Amino acid sequence: MSISKNKFVFSIVFIAGIASVSMWSAGELKKNNENTGIYLDTLKNEVVLAYVNDFPSFYYSNIHTHVCENCECKEIDITIYWDLEGNYLRFDQPDGAMLTKRGHVPFTKEDYERLDEIVRGEDPRYNGDKQGEGESSETKVLLSKSEIVDGVSGATLPAFQNRFVSGALYTTYTVWTLANSRKVLMRDHTRNHLLVPEYFNYFFGNPRLGCRRMLVEKWGEKAGKNGFANVLMSILDTTENTENASWCMDQLSLEDINLDTVAHSLDRLWTTTRSDKIRREILSKWKDVDMRPESVRLLPSAFQEHPEVFDQILKTLQLWILSTRLISMSLLYY
Repeated sequence: MSISKNKFVFSIVFIAGIASVSMWSAGELKKNNENTGIYLDTLKNEVVLAYVNDFPSFYYSNIHTHVCENCECKEIDITIYWDLEGNYLRFDQPDGAMLTKRGHVPFTKEDYERLDEIVRGEDPRYNGDKQGEGESSETKVLLSKSEIVDGVSGATLPAFQNRFVSGALYTTYTVWTLANSRKVLMRDHTRNHLLVPEYFNYFFGNPRLGCRRMLVEKWGEKAGKNGFANVLMSILDTTENTENASWCMDQLSLEDINLDTVAHSLDRLWTTTRSDKIRREILSKWKDVDMRPESVRLLPSAFQEHPEVFDQILKTLQLWILSTRLISMSLLYY
């Protein structure tokens, strides 16, 4: 998708604590990939910020490293990719390169798929299974590669075999570490260097980049109290994009729903949206809080106007009536 660098972008301007949206023209944007100074290991494998169509789009690192300390293992060449929040996306390898298992046996297609699945999942390097009820995080210990293999045979210990590619503990351990150990640093780099007004519209309009929430959080800090919710409502009040509106509502907490700015925005959206999906999401928010009388009054006429959400409207009203009765009974009791 080509994006003009003269494109107008949104900047959030806060007046008296209320978010409004203004338009302005972006200046010259950077074009080249740039080094970040984030290193994955002692061999100086560095994370690079990639630009596409002059806009920051993802992080990557072309990695050449070893997977075991005694140099008996075959070194690996692998490129790992992350979104702008530092979340692992995928990996690939240069032509002719391969990953290997014990005895330098090449990975199969299934091994590569299993490795990708493991790298996306929870950290396999800790002792024990997932924390059970009553188990504190202090009982979990990060193990080295040598602590997960049999000291004589070199085989993966039985308790860990399901966590790693079969016969490839060292490779799996190394790739998982490379892919997941610098997430916070990449997130900080994005937050400190990329969340500028020139990129606001681009970032928000491209959820695959992975930094929507981080962007709203940063703008929210400029808004003071309830800033995060105010920025979301500013977007919600101005966007005509159903996906953007849905995302904004998904970010709202139960505490946010009771804020005046949020309540008024949801009321307005209920009366203006053409999307049944958005109406369902608004109803889902309303049913979990004490609805304002102003919001309740919007629902009876909606039975005929929006028959597609009839059942959900009815359920929301029933919950409101039940909640109102319980409150009344509680007041009478006391």
